[in-house]
Amino acid sequence: MVDNKSTSSSTSSAVAIIGAGPVGLYAALLMGKAGVDVHVFDKEENVIQSPRAIAYFPVVLEDFKTAGIYEDVCQAGWKNTIGASWRKPKNGGKLAHLGGNDPTKFAIHLGQHELAAVILDHLSRLPNVSVRWNTSLERFEDLESESMVKSYFAYGPDKVPQQHVSRFLIGADGGRSTVRKLLGLPLDGFTWDDWQIIAANVVYDMDTESDWGPANFIVDPDIWSVIAKTGKGPNWRVATGERVIEGLTEGSWDEEEGLKRTRQRLAALLPGNTDKAEIVKISPYKMHQRCAPSFRQGSVVLAGDAAHLTNPIGGLGLTTGLMDASLLGHVLNRILVDGQPSSLLDVYAEKRRAVFVDFTSPTATANRQRLLGTDLETLKEREDFFAKINKPDIPFLKQMFESEMGVYSNPETI
Repeated sequence: MVDNKSTSSSTSSAVAIIGAGPVGLYAALLMGKAGVDVHVFDKEENVIQSPRAIAYFPVVLEDFKTAGIYEDVCQAGWKNTIGASWRKPKNGGKLAHLGGNDPTKFAIHLGQHELAAVILDHLSRLPNVSVRWNTSLERFEDLESESMVKSYFAYGPDKVPQQHVSRFLIGADGGRSTVRKLLGLPLDGFTWDDWQIIAANVVYDMDTESDWGPANFIVDPDIWSVIAKTGKGPNWRVATGERVIEGLTEGSWDEEEGLKRTRQRLAALLPGNTDKAEIVKISPYKMHQRCAPSFRQGSVVLAGDAAHLTNPIGGLGLTTGLMDASLLGHVLNRILVDGQPSSLLDVYAEKRRAVFVDFTSPTATANRQRLLGTDLETLKEREDFFAKINKPDIPFLKQMFESEMGVYSNPETI
């Protein structure tokens, strides 16, 4: 049941989820299908439409099959059986190409907000799941209780007080997570202070450009970028690195000036006459490598960007978040449906934190450096990496793919 208008002063559920992005909604779906009573709360009026993640890889797609949304995701998105290329800007040519040899291994390109719409459609068929928008979390208590967490919200523009009681609470409310802040947990790590990402949704017909595939990493020390289809039709995401402008913060972002700079960047990056390109949406993002010291405190757990932040090169942020949701949903089903001990949440917290710290963050960091680095070590790594791809070095590629599948996938039992 998707509920946009509820003004009940007191509600309850087995699980409360803060954040109705893909991570929170996916966790709700997995538990809802198991019969768990779930309420999802989000401070926004609806799903955020700004340019965010766009690619879902085999490990996530396999999980979607179990959840019953795979066919709908494929129908809504665009199937990339071609793979990804590293290339120079404009007409500078291809440096390396990965994928396209095995048609059973593909990615689906689909905007994050469109994935959320698919999941919401499935949630609307579950009477035991409620999604409430315009509802801001203010505080919670009784975190150590084995029976309840009391959460207090402000609903709608008039800030109507609301109370909700749940056995468990999930913080899936993004990088500025209210849940994490209320727990007093920092995001350890660092923010890249030399570059930011400007992400733009662009309508531009590049399908006639045979040398450009659906996913492109632009290697350049000044205008490095990721350019990929966001779905069906001539719809693209251009996420381009921009040197941090002194004194410019997200709060002081000048969209008109940002559009001007982005249009100049499109002309330097893309083939053809980019005067015809339509910039639909644009957003600046800082890049981080950060992780909470713990993903669990009592009956409250963190998932997705609320627990960890990584730079977006390679699409590992949402991949990690969705697989957080997968394992967390599985664990809570075992606790709530099968009557197993809540200590299983410690297994979730430790396993998923290790995935981020040991694999996601270092891999995304290497992906970023490969695009813009000019030091000798990076140049050597890039040269070796491209040589193994172009050869192709089959054992290397097999090990790389199997390593990623093994790291991100969640076993059915823990």
